[in-house]
Amino acid sequence: MRLELRKLRSPEYDWELIFGCLYLTLLLAAAYFLSRLPEQNMPACRLRQSTGIPCPACGMVRCVNNLTAGRVGEAFRHHPLGTLLIGAAAVFSFYSWAAVLLRLPRIRLKSAPARIKSGAVLVLSILLAANWIYLLLTA
Repeated sequence: MRLELRKLRSPEYDWELIFGCLYLTLLLAAAYFLSRLPEQNMPACRLRQSTGIPCPACGMVRCVNNLTAGRVGEAFRHHPLGTLLIGAAAVFSFYSWAAVLLRLPRIRLKSAPARIKSGAVLVLSILLAANWIYLLLTA
């Protein structure tokens, strides 16, 4: 597996424009509207209402609300994996805006063996399971 820094090629998709710039705009709009939502009007989790068991996404709205208010620790307490993923996505978005606006070379993955891809899927699955176990234990 190798990363390379290079200019975009003609038939290549501009992933920084598609995901980075568009995602950041959507993230900021969602964060703005969620932060304006009164606490009593928060959407309820249907799984938790019917079974008492939190779903893997329980706490994400509170997580986003706390992140928009600058309370990272509180956001992490409500949904650790969501806080990390939103943070990583925000870093990627800022890189994307810089790359698109300044026409900088792009970071590209040259090649990844199947075992690296399988390992990434395994790590992500473990993180999801660990986060859900955390949510179950703190419910």
